[in-house]
Amino acid sequence: MAASDQPAGRASTPSCPAATDAAAVEATISEATTAIERVAPVTAGGDYHSELYLAPEHLGLGQDPARAEEALRRVCTVGDEHRVDVTLRSGPDHAMDTLLDLVQRVRLDHPRLTTSLVARRHRSEADAAMLAATGARVRLVRGGTGKPRASSWQDPHEVDLAFARCLATLLGSGVHTVVATHEPVLLDLADGLADQSGRGPEGLEYQFFLGADPDLQLRTADAGHRVRILVPYGPMWLEHLHDLARRPSGIRRLVETLTDRG
Repeated sequence: MAASDQPAGRASTPSCPAATDAAAVEATISEATTAIERVAPVTAGGDYHSELYLAPEHLGLGQDPARAEEALRRVCTVGDEHRVDVTLRSGPDHAMDTLLDLVQRVRLDHPRLTTSLVARRHRSEADAAMLAATGARVRLVRGGTGKPRASSWQDPHEVDLAFARCLATLLGSGVHTVVATHEPVLLDLADGLADQSGRGPEGLEYQFFLGADPDLQLRTADAGHRVRILVPYGPMWLEHLHDLARRPSGIRRLVETLTDRG
């Protein structure tokens, strides 16, 4: 990313088992804060910036929302001290209300907390409007297959349209938006919407997987965009490759990553 004049950075995502009790939540906090403390000196200052990604299950949100909130606040506090932002990944469909309530409470003290939305879900357009109205930072992902038909778009074209609607809502509101996709059509769409909204290349951030489509990552940075690379860490880092392989479009990226092609 050094060829770009725009800020770039890395986003670390823990590959840890879901937390099912207080001890597991404490382990997540320890893992997360250690990662923040280690990465902060490397990326502090200049054009590089780090973020930490957490999933709701790492905080045990489904078991104990109050404990999950305390854990998230502790991680965000350490992140604030080291200038490392925190992004909360999306959870299951049935848990989104709980997740968004958590985000709204924690953002009162940690406004740079970023929320992830899955465009494939029927509800995400309304969620995007709600988050935009509060000024929340949002990471938008397309969403893989296997989502329930009752709550998610199934046709790929409908999913792309849903992504476009969510992105237009976010960009039109002026909130910090992260586009997390490798799909060329959606990347072109994001460029066009950024121009229409008056943001230009520097007004949008793109997040890619480590090792996937490296040429695309360089081209995006060279075009003046802010680029962030998602780097897995922790005892279950192989889940990063499983995430790629779970989606049809991810098979090609997985092969390229393993064979160092493309």
